[in-house]
This record gives sequence, structure tokens and C-alpha cells, in this order.
Amino acid sequence: MTVKEYRVSLSWSVSELARRAKLSTKTINRIEDGQPTYDYTLNSVARAFSEALGKTVTIRDLEGVQIIES
Repeated sequence: MTVKEYRVSLSWSVSELARRAKLSTKTINRIEDGQPTYDYTLNSVARAFSEALGKTVTIRDLEGVQIIES
């Protein structure tokens, strides 16, 4: 699933995901737009999804993201 698909499945707004991942809404929008993103930033998103879903979500589970490895 894409970041947006995970977010929508949880009925979260961009602001809610940003709050839970401790990122800016601008960063979430960039991720959803497919812009390259550092792995540690995507890990914050995956962790927020994992906590909400009660299962492990890794950055490799986030389809359509361009990962910049730090």
C-alpha cells in the first residue's frame, strides 16, 4: 500500500499523520507526491502506521516511495 492508502485506510488527515509521525504536513505531502525521502523520515511514518495498526509496517511496505538511504 502507498502512504496515502495507509493514511486513508486509517481515516487520518495529512495533519494527523504528520502529528503521529512527528513530521511536518509539507513532508507528508512530499512523500505522498513521490519525492525522494530519507529512510529515517520514512521510518517515522512506518512507525506511526505500525502503532495504529498493531502490526509491523516497514519502509519496504510503503509502495511508491523513493528512498534515500542515509
